[in-house]
Amino acid sequence: MEVSNILTLPIQKTTSVTKFQTISKTHNSPSPLPNEDRIWVNHPHVWALADGAGGTGILCGEWAEFLLKNLPNAPIHFFEEFITWLEPQTEAFVQQFEPLMQQDVFQLKRFYQEGSASTLVAVWQTENEFHWLTFGDSHVFFYTNNHLESHPFQKSEELSGGTHLLNWSIFPNELGFRSGTIPQDKVVCLLATDAISKHILEHYQNNPKGFKAFLKTISKALKSEETFWQYIKNNPDIEDDDYSLIILQP
Repeated sequence: MEVSNILTLPIQKTTSVTKFQTISKTHNSPSPLPNEDRIWVNHPHVWALADGAGGTGILCGEWAEFLLKNLPNAPIHFFEEFITWLEPQTEAFVQQFEPLMQQDVFQLKRFYQEGSASTLVAVWQTENEFHWLTFGDSHVFFYTNNHLESHPFQKSEELSGGTHLLNWSIFPNELGFRSGTIPQDKVVCLLATDAISKHILEHYQNNPKGFKAFLKTISKALKSEETFWQYIKNNPDIEDDDYSLIILQP
């Protein structure tokens, strides 16, 4: 895993606990593939992750990282606000990375024909609430009083096939945007890319009464890259992908 996959700002003292890891689907293999997921931790204000969709463009990990590094400090509530923030990011990304593509005509052609694609999920903490947004199939979960609230999907079966993606070369489809708020009192918050999200939903659907114990187990797995990798290997139901998870616990 590249160090740049986890992007952090100085962590301030807080009563909540944040755990997080991101690893490539080929972690520890002789020829590991790049991890195109990115995680952003600006505790205790903003947490986010992005899943660069490498099969649909070029520089997708870089685009995911660019989105996270330029998230606003204040929550985004509506699609119009989202577009107002996103449009300058697309222009800045092209200005930074297009010169790097000039050295290879084929890569430059891909850059403009395919663009760069990523999902996005972000959570902002204010005094009394969590504000969240999702675009694509990366998820945010809120667990309290033995109930799991999930966005954008509520059933694991919905995590099949394609998804909406943010691509700097295409105007985003509003159907891919979701946002909302939830009181933060005694809420466990999770942010996850699609393979881990499906795993979480399946556990809740199959055994809602045992979900609290499941949370303790998967939280312990975030101790290190190696413990997270071991957890993945011990759960063959988790689909083949890069894997990223953030857990915020009161």
